[in-house]
Amino acid sequence: MEKNKFNFSKLVALFTDYPALKIDEISYSYQQIDALIQKKLTDYSHSSKTVITLINDSPLNFIIEFLAIIESGNYPLVVDKSFKKNSLGFGLIPEDTLFLASTSGTTGRPKIYYRNWESWKIGFEVCDDLFHLSNSQALATTSSLTTSLGLHTLMCALYLGKTFLTITNPSQFINIKESYVLFTVPTYLLNNLNELFALTSPEIIFLGGGTLSPETINKVRKKLPQTQMIEFYGSSETSFISWQAVTNGKKTSSVGKLFPYVELTLGPKYRLTVQSPYLFSGYLNQPYSQSWTTDDLGTLKNNHLYLFGRRSDIIEHGANKIFPEEIERMAKDLCEDCIAFGVFDESYSQKIALLLLNPIEKEKLIKILAQRLPKYKLPQIYLETPTLNFTKNQKISRKELEKEYFRGVYHEL
Repeated sequence: MEKNKFNFSKLVALFTDYPALKIDEISYSYQQIDALIQKKLTDYSHSSKTVITLINDSPLNFIIEFLAIIESGNYPLVVDKSFKKNSLGFGLIPEDTLFLASTSGTTGRPKIYYRNWESWKIGFEVCDDLFHLSNSQALATTSSLTTSLGLHTLMCALYLGKTFLTITNPSQFINIKESYVLFTVPTYLLNNLNELFALTSPEIIFLGGGTLSPETINKVRKKLPQTQMIEFYGSSETSFISWQAVTNGKKTSSVGKLFPYVELTLGPKYRLTVQSPYLFSGYLNQPYSQSWTTDDLGTLKNNHLYLFGRRSDIIEHGANKIFPEEIERMAKDLCEDCIAFGVFDESYSQKIALLLLNPIEKEKLIKILAQRLPKYKLPQIYLETPTLNFTKNQKISRKELEKEYFRGVYHEL
């Protein structure tokens, strides 16, 4: 086994009969999982250092195949069913690659990236030191195993000798018997809060891929008074950048303090460049970089990171560049949830649209926003929706919202 490689056999020796995986009511010990891996290895015995595409048809099959491909000396390419492999040339793959995967595509076209074991292993150890994950019996996630968050939770659970719980239906929460922590995204939590119960609640909810509004934090706190809430900021490329406990609220625009060993540089126009041991190994067929510049813009104060918004989400309204997050913050308490985005306009380049879930009465809404926002930041288009549509990774794509607006999906408030 080469340096930097994940070694499941060592974990089997340490945690032999402990449940490694629980799907619905069926548990599989570390030893049972290893037996399934050894059986599956025969499928990959004919190849070495080959990229093998892996799609999540079922959690158990995915996990066994993922681990078997790694143990066979090949490289799993983790994608979802919509992925098109046409004319992909893999070239020379870094020797220490654990797997390849596709980015979510939230800020552009999905890209294939590499990740090595060491970059995640260090992150797991830091998380355990910070949040005492070892005190819980299980780690659960609502995210698909083809997402960075879902796969990260699986590997963290196995490395720490815990039980991995994959939540494919919110009705599963009531049947969880183990003490557990939950890795999810804000949109899922907001949409499924009624399925979580205080008696079977997670000890900690870790949230990635977005932030909670103060109103949602209060809702969760009332529903799950014993549960801690922690937001972490990062991406497929960077893994962890910062974190903050939000159980008792948070500062506006803050995404918390930097994770240990993260170095952040502020570039021109508030561009953020990250250096850390948690970074990915680069994109397919592109040179490896020792740092990563995010699409987000922000500033650092007293080791706490504050975000203005994403460069790709900026609304170009006339001569003004407007962050949609600023408009959303001013409207969050006037509705259940909202998303601001730009729509093409010949005169202004873009108009500002505000999509709202269960808003207050329109005239009152506009009057209050006029008191809170400068005139040039006020939306010109107000839309209403009974539900918010998310990408396969449970995120919001403002570019998709613009397309849906022009297709007439939403009606004017």
